[in-house]
Amino acid sequence: MKSTPEKPELLYNNFKKSCQRYTEGGMIKVGVRGRIIRIIALAALTYIAANKIRHEIIHDDLLVIYGTLMLMQALIILSASWFLYKNAARYK
Repeated sequence: MKSTPEKPELLYNNFKKSCQRYTEGGMIKVGVRGRIIRIIALAALTYIAANKIRHEIIHDDLLVIYGTLMLMQALIILSASWFLYKNAARYK
């Protein structure tokens, strides 16, 4: 079996035809539904993490607090990538 297609340009053209929309500045447009889903997901995860931190401070379990802080760090990185980075990859 071959791991590469016989005509790689056909594979490249399929990737090139995405349904993403771009602004004149080259940034990816994100729809209203996408923004709402992102905000709801981040709010739910933030609520769960804050509730876990509060619960574990009451029960004095520092290891679980540390694990929840790692979740908060992941949420910060995820929110920054979702809301701040919208530049499309440009290949020539």
